[in-house]
Amino acid sequence: MVELFLIHPILFYAFLDVSSWAYKKNLPIIVTNVLDKQKDSETDSHPQGRAIDISVIHWPDRSIREADNYFDAKYGKIAAISGKTGKPNFFVYHKTKKEGSKWHIHLQINAKYRKWD
Repeated sequence: MVELFLIHPILFYAFLDVSSWAYKKNLPIIVTNVLDKQKDSETDSHPQGRAIDISVIHWPDRSIREADNYFDAKYGKIAAISGKTGKPNFFVYHKTKKEGSKWHIHLQINAKYRKWD
């Protein structure tokens, strides 16, 4: 997982915070994507080191909602702006359009933090 060291340091710090929160609740952190741009992705947040995906396969719905509320509030000032709502959104729980894709958490920071153009 050397790729983790290529993401923006601000995202890395926030990822460690999410990991610590999950660890305390005995929830697994399984990183499923760091730098790869998915074919159906609308942004370059992954290749720019501004996003990371985490599997939630063993997370109960209650924990996903709790984490979403907590981390969106905590990291709203550094969050990427949603193209759908125009509001900051750090913690995105979604499924990609790709066939066979699984529900996951997409952590993302604002485009002003991109490392590469």
